Amino acid sequence: DEKGKFRIRMPNEAVAQLDALHPAWVVRHLNLGHADHDLGEVEMVPAGRIAGKVVLSDGQPAAGFRVSASRFNALRIRSFKNSSKAKIAKNSKDDRQLGEAGYAVTDADGKFEIGGLFPEPHEVNVTRDPRRPELLTSSANSVALRAGETEQGNFTLQKGRHVVGRVIEIGSNKPITRVEIYSSVSPHPKRHEFSQGGGSGVTNEQGEFEFYTLPGLSRIFVNKADPDGKQIPGATQEVEISADRDPPPLIFHLEAPKPGLFRPRLIKRLYSPGRVVAFAFDSKWEKIATVAAPMSGRLEGHEDLRVCRVADGKEIAHLEIPKSQVSDVVFSPDGETIITGGGVNGGHEVGEVKIWDAASGELLHNLTGHTGFVLAIACSPDGKLIASGGFDHTVRVWNAETGAQAEVFKEKGSARSLSFSRDGKMLVAGFGSGLVKFWDAGTLRELRTINANNLYLFSAALSPDGKRLAASGVESGPGDKAYPNKGRIHVWDLASGKSPAPIPISYEATSVVFSADSRYVLVAAYIGEIFSAETGKEVGVINRGGSSTSNDKIRISNDGTRIAIGSPNGVAIWDLTGLGN
Repeated sequence: DEKGKFRIRMPNEAVAQLDALHPAWVVRHLNLGHADHDLGEVEMVPAGRIAGKVVLSDGQPAAGFRVSASRFNALRIRSFKNSSKAKIAKNSKDDRQLGEAGYAVTDADGKFEIGGLFPEPHEVNVTRDPRRPELLTSSANSVALRAGETEQGNFTLQKGRHVVGRVIEIGSNKPITRVEIYSSVSPHPKRHEFSQGGGSGVTNEQGEFEFYTLPGLSRIFVNKADPDGKQIPGATQEVEISADRDPPPLIFHLEAPKPGLFRPRLIKRLYSPGRVVAFAFDSKWEKIATVAAPMSGRLEGHEDLRVCRVADGKEIAHLEIPKSQVSDVVFSPDGETIITGGGVNGGHEVGEVKIWDAASGELLHNLTGHTGFVLAIACSPDGKLIASGGFDHTVRVWNAETGAQAEVFKEKGSARSLSFSRDGKMLVAGFGSGLVKFWDAGTLRELRTINANNLYLFSAALSPDGKRLAASGVESGPGDKAYPNKGRIHVWDLASGKSPAPIPISYEATSVVFSADSRYVLVAAYIGEIFSAETGKEVGVINRGGSSTSNDKIRISNDGTRIAIGSPNGVAIWDLTGLGN
């Protein structure tokens, strides 16, 4: 109204996201966890705009085309560099409640205008019309926006070249069906900057595909041709696409799926009302606690925490955590309580560790002390100690019964992973910088430090027999630069302190565990993979069906017969029986 106030009546038990929208102000997302919620004063940030025109090659207006602007890549790059910092300033470019993208549809004159954009560089794309797939244009990769100003961006659609071909198996020449083909074009072939004007298609029952692409050096690749979902040799070709004629038909000769790998059987999927940020099982795997974020927006946590039965997915408890975000969750060993870690909603200034009754959802203890968002928590096997760590660069140990703080370790980075050894004698913390530290859980004396060189660490795990350590993440470089498509797994023999060459994978290695017999390392990534802990050789693969995020966790049952991996819409459980046979 004229005073800037608003009121919306929500259904009970609703989990909603409100969007404050006005072209002159940056879109602000307001997440609600329950029906009665006073948001207080919501400060808006002046926005930039982009406007322009989309025309055909003859200058005629192109009506009805969707134009989108996004700063997602800028946010993604910064998240790798800055996620170890304690604070994210309100209304800054990394404020998680500010919008990341916008779009408009061209009018009858081909004109468009997109408002509500944060004033920083955006990528601008014209989405192809499925009714006219041959009309393409290059994207604008870095359009600088300024608050209160409108940046111009004009696009000319041109007719792309028609690409056709087949995908067949080496030796048998059998068609490989229902796989996606993608292309990207480098307008400067010598630079090999593949980003613009590419097309895509899907193979039919004869293995045939077709799509349109702009002229230039085109990199064309087959996505997930392997039934395991992996890229396989021969799946990429680079082709010079002429401006005046279509290229000859392309043939992709691909190898058959790799034989001899262990492939776990999918048991079930437990679906969630939002994207799963964290989850945990009780010791018997009879109950599961899930933390879900909204289906749109960023993945830094949300106040929706539910406890369900694994057998049928029936909800046991729904924990209300108003004005808080949760990033990690664990059960106590007896399954009676749940421990959550996170922070105050909308900022990283205050970290929270809370203990809840698993049956009733009643808050038992609120452990105060963290001055930054809590990223990781762990509970000792005897249930007496809780460990927590996060953006305030501390690892804290608590008495689980009284909630008293037993010790605080001040570190140089943020603990992203915490665990106790199987016998409860050691506490292990993995830091984003690649350091892994060990403490005696009884005396809380530091025992040793291991450094994973050139690794931006997401997860660390100690083998059940205590003889090996594994760490997963992505390759890092100078200035804390991280490479999302260069996943790495490091494995150390703790007796000798030696580690063979890191195991490379093509995706972010977001989480790692050992098998119950300590012989294998299991990794959550775009493709779940299983490696020999001794040799690093791949021995198994888990086809997740392309359902993954950069925040997925992997869990293994105490008896080693089941694993679970979180995904955008729930948790999937696989049978590990037969691994190693």
